[in-house]
Amino acid sequence: DTKTTSENHGLFKFALGVRHYQSGLLFLLLLVGYALRVNMSVGIVAMVDNTSANPDFEEYDWNEQKQSLILSSFFWGYVLIQLPAGTWARKFGAKILLTVSMGVCSVGVKTHIHFLLE
Repeated sequence: DTKTTSENHGLFKFALGVRHYQSGLLFLLLLVGYALRVNMSVGIVAMVDNTSANPDFEEYDWNEQKQSLILSSFFWGYVLIQLPAGTWARKFGAKILLTVSMGVCSVGVKTHIHFLLE
């Protein structure tokens, strides 16, 4: 079946293939993942030293070890999930795996930092 997305669904006025649509979604998915990683690195500077950012924000008294734990949590999760992810992708499909993994990553970052703040 060589129909384009516009012929199948009538969503677009111009012809885009399904591969283009999938490539665009994958690009957005990777962009969100990269933004999470970068924002953790930038945000931790403002959280431990409010003179470098807005002085109205609360400053946390985190030592280097706690800061390293926060920053490394993303990478440890990435490394530890590699082997089971291959099996899960074969079993459930890439679409479901990518959707669930980005959702868990987003919620996990927020939850991890929330527990460290208490």
